[in-house]
Amino acid sequence: MSIEVVEIEAMANKVLWKNNMDPSALIARLNSIRSQKNEQVTYHAFEFTELKETLFSFINFPNGICSVDARGFLQHALYKPTQNGKLNADSIIDAVAHKNSNFIKKKPKAYSILTSLSYRGKPPFSWVKIGKTKIVFSPSGKKLNFLIAGRPNDIEERLNRLGLPNQSTGYPWVILELSARSPHEAFEQGIGDFDILRGLLNLAFNRLTSMQISTDNRQPFNKLRLGKAHTLHDEKGDSVSDNFWYEPEFVSLFPLKDLSKDRHALRLNVESARKRLAKSGLANDASVALQRYVNALDKPDWAVSFRELWAVAEFLTNTQKSTYDVTIRRMAAMYGDHDLSLAICKHLRERRNHLIHVEPNDDNAETLMMQGKRYVELLLNFYISNPFNLKSREEVGKFLDLPKTEKDLKNMGKLVDAAKHFRGF
Repeated sequence: MSIEVVEIEAMANKVLWKNNMDPSALIARLNSIRSQKNEQVTYHAFEFTELKETLFSFINFPNGICSVDARGFLQHALYKPTQNGKLNADSIIDAVAHKNSNFIKKKPKAYSILTSLSYRGKPPFSWVKIGKTKIVFSPSGKKLNFLIAGRPNDIEERLNRLGLPNQSTGYPWVILELSARSPHEAFEQGIGDFDILRGLLNLAFNRLTSMQISTDNRQPFNKLRLGKAHTLHDEKGDSVSDNFWYEPEFVSLFPLKDLSKDRHALRLNVESARKRLAKSGLANDASVALQRYVNALDKPDWAVSFRELWAVAEFLTNTQKSTYDVTIRRMAAMYGDHDLSLAICKHLRERRNHLIHVEPNDDNAETLMMQGKRYVELLLNFYISNPFNLKSREEVGKFLDLPKTEKDLKNMGKLVDAAKHFRGF
C-alpha cells in the first residue's frame, strides 16, 4: 500500500509557500481561465486540474495533514470568490490556511477499517496498539458482522472489473480502530499504523533470508501482505461511502504463512521494538522507514522493490539531498568489511541509476532486491535499537561518517580534545 505523504518543511500548523518556488506564473495562468460571476467561480480549460496539482507542490502543509485533505483545502481556495475576481498568492495561502486551521480544530470521530492479512494459524496478538490505531486480529462477534454487512455489496464484482482476482483469498479479517478528523485521514493513519506493524513482523522473517533464487517473478517478497480490498466504517459499522480502497498490484499468497509456531517470538520482537522506540529520538524516522520498507517488498516487480529500497536507504542515511558517494559511504559503514561493502554499494548505485535512467527492467532484479534488502534491514535494526541514543537522522549520518579504523578514530579524538582545549571548554 503506497501512502502519499505531504512533504513537511513548514512550522507546525503553518501553511506557507515553499522557499524559492514562485507561484506567480501559475496564478497568472489560472486567472486567465477563471471567471467569477455572482459569487460563482468557474474555470474554462481542461488544464485547470494540471495547474492545481502543480500549485499544490508549491505549498508547505503542516505535519499530520493527509494529502487528500490538503488538496481539498487548495480546491476550496481556488474556487473561493475574491474581491476583484482574481487570485493572488496571499488570497490563496490565506484561504488554504483558514481551511487548515478549521480542520485542526475538528473533533475526531471514531472509525473502523475492515481489512485482511495473509496469514494462518494463531496470530501473535489478539490486539495491539500501534501509533493511534488499535489493531484487532481474528475478530469475531457482532462488530465484525456489522462491518461485513456494512461493506458495499458489489465489491467482488467491481474488483473483477479492475482485473483483480475474484476468488476468495482465505485471508483472516483484521479490524483497525481509531479516531480521526476525516475519512481520508482515518484511512491513511490506520493503514499507515498497520504498515508499521507489518514492517516489524515482516522484518523478523525477511532478515532470515539473505539469498533467494526464484522462478516466479510475480510473488512479492513479503509473506504478510494486505488483502485486496479495505473498507472504512463509521462508529455504527456503516460504510462511509460506496467506495473502497484496493491493492492495484495484489497477488494472492498461497500457502499462507503459519504464524502459530513463531507467535511468541514475534510478540516479544514487536514488544521489544515498541519499548525501544517509545524512548528513542529516532522513533518517527524508524516508523516512516518501516512503512516504506514493507511497501517496497509488497511489490510483485522486483526491480521496483529494489528502486524503492534504495530510496529507503537514502532516507535512513539522510542523503536524499546528498551525492550518491555519501549514500554508499554511509551504507557501507554498516558492515565490518568496509572495502567489500563499499564495492557492493557502488555496484548497487550503478544498477539503480541504470534502472532509473536507461532501462526500467533488469534480468537480475531479484539479486539486486536481496542485496538492497540486506542494507536496509541493517539500517532499520540500527534505528530500532538505537544503541548510542542518537537523536535524529542528521546524527545518524554524522555517526556513519566517522572514521572506520581504530587508529583514525583515536586521531580524531585527539583533534576533538585539542579543539575543546583551544576553545576553552
